[in-house]
This record gives sequence, C-alpha cells and structure tokens, in this order.
Amino acid sequence: MILTDPTGLIIDTQGDARVIDAGRRVHLEHGGRWSEADIGTNAIGAAIASVSGQVDRIYHPGPGGRSAMIDEARQVAHDEAVRAGADPAGTEIVALEELPLAYLTTPAVRIRAKAAGRLRAHQGGLHRV
Repeated sequence: MILTDPTGLIIDTQGDARVIDAGRRVHLEHGGRWSEADIGTNAIGAAIASVSGQVDRIYHPGPGGRSAMIDEARQVAHDEAVRAGADPAGTEIVALEELPLAYLTTPAVRIRAKAAGRLRAHQGGLHRV
C-alpha cells in the first residue's frame, strides 16, 4: 500500500518487504515524487490528476449583456467539471476565451471556458483492504 499527499509525494508504504525493497530501486518509497509533472504518466499521477469540464458556445447578448454570457459560460464549465468528478469546492476556471463573431448579421460571441479541480474524494474516507 502506498499513501501520498495530494501532490504525489509518497508519505508511507506498507506491505510485503520484498515488494517494498523492489520499489526503492525506482524511488517508490517515502519521499518519492510521483506526480505526472515530476516523472510522466503513472498510476499515482493519474489518481491525483485534476478533473476538468469545458464549454464552447455561441452566445447572443441578452438583457444581462456581456457579463451574463461570461457568467453562464463559467457556470456551465464548472458544472461539467463537477459532473466529471471534480470537487465542487475546489473547482475553478482555468481558461476563458471570448471571440466576437463580427461576420454575423446579429451580435454574437463565441465563448470558451474551462474549469478544473481535484477529483472529489470518496465520501466513505480511506479503507484498508
């Protein structure tokens, strides 16, 4: 069993001594860093990765104007990230792009928004198996 902090830093390892010794050869031990940013794609990095959601929509300004369109796009991106498994409390907008569509006969804007957050923790807490 391996326990890491949210950044992929190994806090503890337990199990068969032969397996733990073999893990030390690849720094799979206390103090080892296993985020994808540190060593590339791996199971620990995938488990701690952020979850995202996005929206890419054409909006026509309504009564609320520009701010209402952006607010809606931000909310939809946030909701998509949460639907994908992100923790609602820690999910934030990480990208927002607004592109006026001047070639249309009526005012329109293409808005792309992306939200991301950490994977929502299982409500039951940690379980040992």
